[in-house]
Amino acid sequence: MTRRTRRLLWAAFTLSLLVIGGALVLPLYDSEALSTQHPGVVRHFTQTLVEVNGLHGLFVVVVPLLVTCLMAVLLDVRERRASDVAHCAAVVLVTLFAFANLLALFSAGLLVIPVTAMLVMAVRRPGARLAPAGLQTPL
Repeated sequence: MTRRTRRLLWAAFTLSLLVIGGALVLPLYDSEALSTQHPGVVRHFTQTLVEVNGLHGLFVVVVPLLVTCLMAVLLDVRERRASDVAHCAAVVLVTLFAFANLLALFSAGLLVIPVTAMLVMAVRRPGARLAPAGLQTPL
């Protein structure tokens, strides 16, 4: 595995841990409610992602960590055994993960977009072109 790939995977792993910590600690939701004890008094509440969504919210932010770990294994197998199957599995996994982030963009998906970008860059083979030579358009 190249140094660039290792760095991207470590950055994605670290950022995934920070997202999990943030979902448990940082107040992402703000709400107001009228006080039942004191008429006319408005109370402000802040809640974390896990407080609002429960275990489902925690599961959503743990998925990037699991995907990052699985990507690390697949990319290691790709390099050690020169396996095209592992590379294809890694590409499919990161594509499905990116699609899931698009679906969850208005909730927790926004928090894990940097992780997805790092995994997309990590799965790309060093020196590989984005499109085959015949499909590239001249500038």
